[in-house]
Amino acid sequence: MASAGGIPALVELLRARSHPLSFPLFIMQHLSRDAPSILPQVLRWHSGCNVDWAEHGQQPRASRAYVCPPGHRMRIGSEGFELWKLPSASRSWLSCPDLLFQDVAARYQAGAVGMVLSGMLPVALEGLRAIRSQGGITIAQSKRSTSHFEMPSGAIDFAKVDLVLSPT
Repeated sequence: MASAGGIPALVELLRARSHPLSFPLFIMQHLSRDAPSILPQVLRWHSGCNVDWAEHGQQPRASRAYVCPPGHRMRIGSEGFELWKLPSASRSWLSCPDLLFQDVAARYQAGAVGMVLSGMLPVALEGLRAIRSQGGITIAQSKRSTSHFEMPSGAIDFAKVDLVLSPT
Protein backbone atom coordinates (compact mmCIF):
# COMPACT_ATOMS: atom_id res chain seq x y z
CA MET A 1 0.00 0.00 0.00
CA ALA A 2 1.36 3.41 -0.96
CA SER A 3 0.01 6.90 -1.47
CA ALA A 4 1.68 10.32 -1.60
CA GLY A 5 5.38 9.73 -2.22
CA GLY A 6 4.71 6.07 -2.85
CA ILE A 7 5.95 5.80 -6.42
CA PRO A 8 9.60 6.59 -5.57
CA ALA A 9 9.35 4.14 -2.65
CA LEU A 10 7.93 1.43 -4.94
CA VAL A 11 10.69 2.00 -7.48
CA GLU A 12 13.31 1.78 -4.71
CA LEU A 13 11.73 -1.41 -3.33
CA LEU A 14 11.56 -3.10 -6.74
CA ARG A 15 15.10 -2.05 -7.71
CA ALA A 16 16.53 -3.41 -4.46
CA ARG A 17 15.68 -7.03 -5.24
CA SER A 18 18.74 -9.15 -5.97
CA HIS A 19 16.86 -11.89 -7.87
CA PRO A 20 13.38 -12.48 -9.30
CA LEU A 21 10.59 -12.44 -6.75
CA SER A 22 9.59 -15.88 -5.50
CA PHE A 23 6.09 -14.59 -4.74
CA PRO A 24 3.51 -12.28 -6.33
CA LEU A 25 3.52 -8.64 -5.27
CA PHE A 26 0.25 -6.70 -5.04
CA ILE A 27 0.41 -2.92 -5.33
CA MET A 28 -2.33 -0.58 -4.27
CA GLN A 29 -1.52 3.07 -4.96
CA HIS A 30 -4.02 5.90 -4.67
CA LEU A 31 -4.57 6.88 -8.29
CA SER A 32 -7.02 9.31 -9.83
CA ARG A 33 -10.31 7.59 -10.75
CA ASP A 34 -10.56 9.40 -14.06
CA ALA A 35 -7.07 10.30 -15.24
CA PRO A 36 -5.15 7.68 -17.22
CA SER A 37 -2.20 6.10 -15.44
CA ILE A 38 0.96 4.46 -16.71
CA LEU A 39 2.12 3.27 -13.28
CA PRO A 40 2.93 -0.34 -14.35
CA GLN A 41 5.04 0.93 -17.26
CA VAL A 42 6.86 3.41 -14.99
CA LEU A 43 7.62 0.70 -12.41
CA ARG A 44 8.73 -1.74 -15.15
CA TRP A 45 10.97 0.85 -16.77
CA HIS A 46 12.64 1.92 -13.51
CA SER A 47 12.98 -1.54 -11.95
CA GLY A 48 13.12 -4.17 -14.69
CA CYS A 49 10.41 -6.14 -12.84
CA ASN A 50 7.36 -7.72 -14.44
CA VAL A 51 4.62 -5.25 -13.49
CA ASP A 52 1.08 -5.22 -14.95
CA TRP A 53 -2.43 -4.06 -14.14
CA ALA A 54 -4.36 -6.75 -12.25
CA GLU A 55 -7.16 -8.20 -14.36
CA HIS A 56 -10.43 -9.67 -13.11
CA GLY A 57 -10.15 -13.48 -12.84
CA GLN A 58 -6.38 -13.51 -13.29
CA GLN A 59 -4.48 -15.83 -10.92
CA PRO A 60 -1.45 -14.15 -9.31
CA ARG A 61 1.90 -15.72 -10.20
CA ALA A 62 5.29 -15.59 -8.53
CA SER A 63 7.85 -13.10 -9.86
CA ARG A 64 5.16 -10.64 -10.99
CA ALA A 65 3.82 -7.41 -9.51
CA TYR A 66 0.16 -6.50 -9.99
CA VAL A 67 -1.17 -2.96 -9.69
CA CYS A 68 -4.79 -2.27 -8.77
CA PRO A 69 -6.33 -0.29 -11.68
CA PRO A 70 -7.44 3.30 -11.00
CA GLY A 71 -10.96 3.69 -9.67
CA HIS A 72 -11.20 0.02 -8.63
CA ARG A 73 -11.21 -2.11 -5.52
CA MET A 74 -8.97 -5.19 -5.75
CA ARG A 75 -9.51 -8.39 -3.83
CA ILE A 76 -7.97 -11.83 -4.18
CA GLY A 77 -10.34 -14.78 -4.15
CA SER A 78 -10.09 -18.44 -5.06
CA GLU A 79 -10.86 -17.52 -8.68
CA GLY A 80 -8.07 -14.93 -8.82
CA PHE A 81 -8.33 -11.17 -8.77
CA GLU A 82 -11.73 -9.63 -8.19
CA LEU A 83 -12.02 -6.04 -9.39
CA TRP A 84 -14.97 -3.73 -8.78
CA LYS A 85 -15.43 -0.14 -9.75
CA LEU A 86 -15.36 2.10 -6.71
CA PRO A 87 -18.55 3.96 -5.89
CA SER A 88 -18.43 7.66 -6.59
CA ALA A 89 -18.22 8.55 -2.87
CA SER A 90 -15.06 10.55 -2.44
CA ARG A 91 -13.69 8.43 0.43
CA SER A 92 -14.71 4.97 -0.83
CA TRP A 93 -11.07 4.04 -1.48
CA LEU A 94 -10.17 4.22 2.23
CA SER A 95 -11.33 0.64 2.93
CA CYS A 96 -9.59 -0.87 -0.13
CA PRO A 97 -6.19 -1.54 1.49
CA ASP A 98 -7.82 -3.32 4.44
CA LEU A 99 -9.81 -5.60 2.12
CA LEU A 100 -6.73 -6.48 0.07
CA PHE A 101 -4.57 -7.16 3.13
CA GLN A 102 -7.34 -9.29 4.68
CA ASP A 103 -7.49 -11.38 1.50
CA VAL A 104 -3.69 -11.72 1.46
CA ALA A 105 -3.82 -12.88 5.10
CA ALA A 106 -6.51 -15.47 4.34
CA ARG A 107 -4.80 -16.77 1.20
CA TYR A 108 -1.14 -16.79 2.29
CA GLN A 109 -1.53 -17.04 6.10
CA ALA A 110 1.92 -17.15 7.75
CA GLY A 111 3.51 -16.47 4.35
CA ALA A 112 1.73 -13.13 4.00
CA VAL A 113 3.63 -9.86 4.11
CA GLY A 114 1.91 -6.49 4.29
CA MET A 115 3.88 -3.31 3.71
CA VAL A 116 2.79 0.30 4.11
CA LEU A 117 4.86 2.87 2.27
CA SER A 118 4.78 6.66 2.09
CA GLY A 119 1.35 8.27 2.37
CA MET A 120 -0.65 10.97 4.09
CA LEU A 121 -3.56 9.08 5.74
CA PRO A 122 -3.29 6.20 8.21
CA VAL A 123 -5.09 3.40 6.33
CA ALA A 124 -4.77 -0.41 6.14
CA LEU A 125 -4.61 -0.84 9.91
CA GLU A 126 -7.22 -3.62 10.10
CA GLY A 127 -5.62 -5.39 7.15
CA LEU A 128 -2.21 -5.29 8.79
CA ARG A 129 -3.74 -6.71 11.97
CA ALA A 130 -5.29 -9.53 9.89
CA ILE A 131 -1.88 -10.40 8.44
CA ARG A 132 -0.28 -10.44 11.89
CA SER A 133 -3.10 -12.60 13.28
CA GLN A 134 -2.30 -15.23 10.63
CA GLY A 135 1.40 -15.20 11.54
CA GLY A 136 2.45 -13.04 8.59
CA ILE A 137 4.90 -10.15 8.69
CA THR A 138 3.95 -6.47 8.66
CA ILE A 139 6.29 -3.68 7.61
CA ALA A 140 6.13 0.12 7.58
CA GLN A 141 8.47 2.45 5.74
CA SER A 142 10.93 4.25 8.00
CA LYS A 143 10.56 7.96 8.67
CA ARG A 144 14.00 8.79 7.26
CA SER A 145 13.17 7.15 3.92
CA THR A 146 9.66 8.52 3.35
CA SER A 147 8.36 11.82 2.03
CA HIS A 148 5.02 11.47 3.88
CA PHE A 149 5.22 9.56 7.15
CA GLU A 150 1.56 9.72 8.23
CA MET A 151 0.54 6.36 6.74
CA PRO A 152 3.61 4.43 7.97
CA SER A 153 3.31 6.18 11.34
CA GLY A 154 -0.27 4.97 11.73
CA ALA A 155 0.85 1.44 10.89
CA ILE A 156 3.62 1.65 13.48
CA ASP A 157 1.56 3.24 16.25
CA PHE A 158 -1.82 1.54 15.79
CA ALA A 159 -1.22 -1.71 13.87
CA LYS A 160 2.04 -2.38 15.74
CA VAL A 161 3.95 -3.54 12.64
CA ASP A 162 6.75 -6.04 13.02
CA LEU A 163 9.42 -4.10 11.15
CA VAL A 164 10.18 -0.49 10.22
CA LEU A 165 12.53 -0.37 7.22
CA SER A 166 13.55 1.65 4.21
CA PRO A 167 12.24 0.28 0.88
CA THR A 168 15.68 -1.15 0.10
